Amino acid sequence: MRTTRTKRAIRNTFYRLGLHTTPRGIVHVLAQQGIRVSEELVRQVRFELLNETAGKRFASVSRPVPSTAVRRRPQRFPGRHQG
Repeated sequence: MRTTRTKRAIRNTFYRLGLHTTPRGIVHVLAQQGIRVSEELVRQVRFELLNETAGKRFASVSRPVPSTAVRRRPQRFPGRHQG
């Protein structure tokens, strides 16, 4: 049994069922397809997926962060509401 193929199968199953699926559920679905995996391997692949997605989200800054020393004027004050 090759590890890379089983990891790819686990990843595909997570993409199809969602990351909230329990390792036991993933093992059950893959067993129906004829792929034998352990729950520990499923946990490891889920951890790798979470690290990859978190790394992509926090790696780049989309806009420059302004200095705290610079104070900007308000664009405009809200109008008065009659009520």
